Amino acid sequence: MLFFSIYWFCIVQVKVFRPIKSSSSTRKASEEFDGFYSYAMYTYHDLPSRYWKKYNYASSYVDMVRSRTPKVITYSDEAKCMLMENGPNADFEALFYNGENSRRAM
Repeated sequence: MLFFSIYWFCIVQVKVFRPIKSSSSTRKASEEFDGFYSYAMYTYHDLPSRYWKKYNYASSYVDMVRSRTPKVITYSDEAKCMLMENGPNADFEALFYNGENSRRAM
């Protein structure tokens, strides 16, 4: 299981969790223990190649969720307008009350 921590200065930490087995001798020395799981922590540049595919899948999922999550919603007499969370050139969606929809990816 991968877990991502994104900080304001854009350094990404990736935690790779593993369920704890019955013997503690199976853990590597670089892994930390956190209750029911052991985990290894990596930065983006130190991530082992075997996790790259999972990281890319998780990254594309986060991008998709951000493109569909409104950051700002404005209601007017004619439409509900939403500015999405995805980046500096965010998507814009207008849902008109007469049934028409407009979505623009910037």
